[in-house]
Amino acid sequence: MLAYKAWLETRWRFLAALTLLIAITVYTVLRANSIIHDREVFRHEHILYAQYIWIILYKGYLQTLWLLSAVMLSLGGIWREQATGVAGFTISLPVSRRRLVLVRTAIGVLEVTTLAFAPSIIIWALSPITGNSYPLAEAISHSILYVGGGLIFYGLGVLLSYLMQGEFSVPTSAFGLCLVLYILFQVFRFETYNPYDLMSGKHYLNPNTFLLRGQLPWLPLVVFVLGTLTTIFVSVKVADARDF
Repeated sequence: MLAYKAWLETRWRFLAALTLLIAITVYTVLRANSIIHDREVFRHEHILYAQYIWIILYKGYLQTLWLLSAVMLSLGGIWREQATGVAGFTISLPVSRRRLVLVRTAIGVLEVTTLAFAPSIIIWALSPITGNSYPLAEAISHSILYVGGGLIFYGLGVLLSYLMQGEFSVPTSAFGLCLVLYILFQVFRFETYNPYDLMSGKHYLNPNTFLLRGQLPWLPLVVFVLGTLTTIFVSVKVADARDF
């Protein structure tokens, strides 16, 4: 019942994000040959198909839209329900606040994970239609980088949802925090532990093929996953201490 309640709360945000990500991916893949040709003719640039996919999608539109979607899906919970006047029903349920937070968070993690894998599967499946190819293992690896490196932003959104109250203040603060972190990581030039670069795989690409080389950077991925778990743990503690 709690999982279904969490799904009802987030389903329209999830479906809207999924539709947008799929649309951007399909358009980018189907337009690949035309855009690559135009660059070669007008800019005299030779671009590999994998390079095109990385620049336009994994480092570009997909990363931005996925991060925004992850933050949007993280928002909500009991504190928001308190602001809208419907928290009484949720609190009256015969379950602990800990379980309420964990179940809702688990559903959100499943949703953002789906948003990470769906575009990659589409890239792999549609590429042959355009006469190109993209390895399935490569597509899955990029999805893992998105989830492992970017899930921390979902965790921060969950935490803010239990620290702040307000229909607009929470999303504004969440998106503002993402922007501030992006600027800080660029200024101080973190590489290995820059979540934005980790998601795109920027420092792990073969410059000749624009495919990931070697094994995935498991240590940074584990660090960011542990950071996500920490934010969720703190969120549970905050929810337990709140007077709703």
